[in-house]
Amino acid sequence: MRTARTAPLGLLMLIAVAGCATSTTPRDPTTYDKINTEMKAATENRVVREQQQRSVVQSLLPPIAPELPAQPTETEQRFEVVVTNAPVSEMLNALVTGTKYSMIVHPDVKGAVTLSLKNVTVPEVFRSVCEIRGLDCRAEGYRLSVLPATLQTRMFKVDYLNSERR
Repeated sequence: MRTARTAPLGLLMLIAVAGCATSTTPRDPTTYDKINTEMKAATENRVVREQQQRSVVQSLLPPIAPELPAQPTETEQRFEVVVTNAPVSEMLNALVTGTKYSMIVHPDVKGAVTLSLKNVTVPEVFRSVCEIRGLDCRAEGYRLSVLPATLQTRMFKVDYLNSERR
């Protein structure tokens, strides 16, 4: 009687083990080659699209820093500037006196500045003072403008025809 009970149990175990076995049929290598080719093409297209999107975004964003000449031209006059506890607006206006630059200083620009700079140009002094005082400074050609560091509202025109939404 014992053998009658163990036979169905053994048969069930044999079926379970056979069900878990994998087939040993050879795989078609061309299918894997096709899949790898498609995957590679898809990733290359994504990289190209990401580069295009980055270039579009960079062309739409305004420059962050004032656009001043990186290196002063040889005709750019160099100065020695020594200022002790002078109001920022007066110092900046005096800085451009007798030069080709124009200065616009907002009335809310307050504070004093002390500095001693040697062999510098007007744009270099302008950048230094703006960095130290934390002012919003802009340079457009030979026109230099200084605004107090406050929240500002600006409107930008964005052309969405060249972008892709995800």
